[in-house]
Amino acid sequence: MTKKQEKKEYPPQTIFVALDGKDNLSGTKNKPLGTLHAAIRKAKQYQTEDGLNRPVQIFLRGGVYFMDKPLILGNKDSGAPQKGNPWTGFSAPKLLEFRAYGNEKVIISGGRKITEWEKGIVNGVRCWKAYLPEVKMRKWYFRQLWVNGHRRERPVLPEKGFYRMELVPDIKQGETPWQKGQNRFVCAEGDIKQWKNINDVEIHGFNFWIDERMWIKSFDPKTRMVNLDRNSRFYLNDEWSGKGSQYRVENIFEELKKPGQWYLDRKDGILYYIPLKGEEMREAEIIAPRLAELVRIEGEDMDKKSACGFLFDGITFAHNEWIAPSDWSSSAQAAHEVPGAVNIKNARYVTLQNCVIEHTGTYGVDVESSFEVRVENCVIRDLGAGGVKIWHGCRRCHVLNNEIADGGHIYGAGVGALIGKTAGTRLIHNDIHDFYYSGVSVGWTWGYQEADTWGNIIEYNHIHDLGKYMLSDMGGIYCLGTQPGTRLRFNLIHDVYSRTYGG
Repeated sequence: MTKKQEKKEYPPQTIFVALDGKDNLSGTKNKPLGTLHAAIRKAKQYQTEDGLNRPVQIFLRGGVYFMDKPLILGNKDSGAPQKGNPWTGFSAPKLLEFRAYGNEKVIISGGRKITEWEKGIVNGVRCWKAYLPEVKMRKWYFRQLWVNGHRRERPVLPEKGFYRMELVPDIKQGETPWQKGQNRFVCAEGDIKQWKNINDVEIHGFNFWIDERMWIKSFDPKTRMVNLDRNSRFYLNDEWSGKGSQYRVENIFEELKKPGQWYLDRKDGILYYIPLKGEEMREAEIIAPRLAELVRIEGEDMDKKSACGFLFDGITFAHNEWIAPSDWSSSAQAAHEVPGAVNIKNARYVTLQNCVIEHTGTYGVDVESSFEVRVENCVIRDLGAGGVKIWHGCRRCHVLNNEIADGGHIYGAGVGALIGKTAGTRLIHNDIHDFYYSGVSVGWTWGYQEADTWGNIIEYNHIHDLGKYMLSDMGGIYCLGTQPGTRLRFNLIHDVYSRTYGG
């Protein structure tokens, strides 16, 4: 190669972002930009048709970055050329890197800090309340709230255990298939009442291996008939006894009585919170989620237009809420249709390392149709659904040395690590615990037909404290379909408790 043909190598380019920065500054350490979106625009200065001509390191100074829209990265932001075979070729790209600066704590939040508090009384109890006009205008709704970094709960009945549906009139024993859902049931005497804002009361049902969420459409106190706003995913019967499904009732205004509980009144646009002992209104940090996702890395396809070459290091991602479609009550298994706080699709060479993903209403990370994605040395916790989803079409993805814990707060069937039709996935040295369904699930084919799942390695994981008598047909590691070359070995599994069977 002649000197003229040699490709010039450039040193890494640094861009700084800080909460007190401004987007019209140069982006140096002393003149930082104010937003991540401005930093991404500036990084494009170093793009060529062959990707980035040098590594670009975006350093975030400490603080909480409340985002008004997700961070979206695509093939036009990629750090590598779009040449060769995406599954077997492509040299490692120059990276577009997002790093916490030094040891400073950086939080990318999809929430909003609630500050409009005043003291009040609710159901005879002292509380804090905040007027949120966007809620009243039906532009904002949320089912999660965090106070000083801790998830708080809405009022739930019964306080312990479950109610059971007394009668499901649209089920004919021995005739109605279990896959057919219903939208009404008769409750037992006293279980449901004509509560305030009854259309905001949720029925959270549990049967088979799924949990289902439906809102009350109407209630007839005379017949005790509860009409729901959507069909259930499976029929509302217990899998063994033929009795009605077990369920809980959530978000009841009249039951807002205990410290640590909260309630969102959509009709009047008022958020109520009963503080715990020692919490001060002026000092408490109270955050409600606004964004459905925090980061999306997505290429147009995996051939010539994949999103390629991104790294996140030392960053915390927190606070998101996914509101399901109006006809959706549950997935058929593992809450697999619930997305992630960080979503990666049609991508190559993406790394999350030394990060925290917490306080989500979804899965922590959702990867689909991607190659060489790494989630390493991360803490993924306090999750609305599961932890990490490596979904269909993925090759050579790695989930290594993570703690994945405390999930299923909204969608109880979420799995700690859900691996679909993939090849070469490595799930190694993870601590996976405290989920209501399986710790690990591998494969997505029922029976012995051909499956695009092979060569996955699940080893040296500590998998424990699962099920908690909530759902059935689950396990520490749950496998589906034929999986040539898949290896399960050297995993420690204990304290797995199903509701009635399987676990």
